[in-house]
Amino acid sequence: MNRNNYHYYVSYSSVEVFLKEELNKLREKIDLIDDRILSSILQRAEIVKSISSIKATEGVDILKPGREIDLLENLYSKANNHLDGKSILYIWREIISTITNSVQSSFEIVVADNQGSELSKEVRNYYGSKAKQTFDHESSKVIKEISESKNLIAVLPIENDWWLNSLPKNIYIFGCLPVFENDCLGFLLGQVNPERARNNKTILVCNEESKNWISQKYNFTVLYNIQDKFMISVDEYYEDIEIKDVSILGSFGYIKTG
Repeated sequence: MNRNNYHYYVSYSSVEVFLKEELNKLREKIDLIDDRILSSILQRAEIVKSISSIKATEGVDILKPGREIDLLENLYSKANNHLDGKSILYIWREIISTITNSVQSSFEIVVADNQGSELSKEVRNYYGSKAKQTFDHESSKVIKEISESKNLIAVLPIENDWWLNSLPKNIYIFGCLPVFENDCLGFLLGQVNPERARNNKTILVCNEESKNWISQKYNFTVLYNIQDKFMISVDEYYEDIEIKDVSILGSFGYIKTG
């Protein structure tokens, strides 16, 4: 080995050793962060378990849709160059869903859509891998089932006729999927009372005449229509609409993305 090659070999080896040392330092930092993350998750699970013992809730009674969507919006706003808002939300939902189903109260999600649909993908994104999810249910049967059980949540697509008939008195729309503004593919329904959130929409069913009256008073969007019946969303949270031939299916919060 000549002198020049020897200096090159020593120099290259020194750089290689330095890089390995730096990588090991960074990996050690990652290990410490992973330990802190797991410790925080376990701590949260313990607190959730304590809350569950105090409140003695079961099934969908644990759900607080208004508080939940506001928390999600706060998380969404923390997006940066490394993680976008939707990725943060889906990571958080996987963690929370796992904790909920493990130590608090579990419920099954029944989806009136096929397993490969965009709506079904959003169900998996939102409720994570731990929650039991079944697909290809018939809408009318799903509505009957959730009216008889607090252990079920239904996911119904907008593009269907289930909304033409009155919902059972104990059933409401309380959420939409995806949870982002103007992206709704379907609704979450169950024995869950809708809650006011920071940003709200209310879902109505009306005829042509009542739609004209609504247009004079509310900011609204037609979501779907069949013959002379319209499913529409109006901005804000309402428990009552004083217009003839209008029924309220429920309300939900959403995340502003703009």
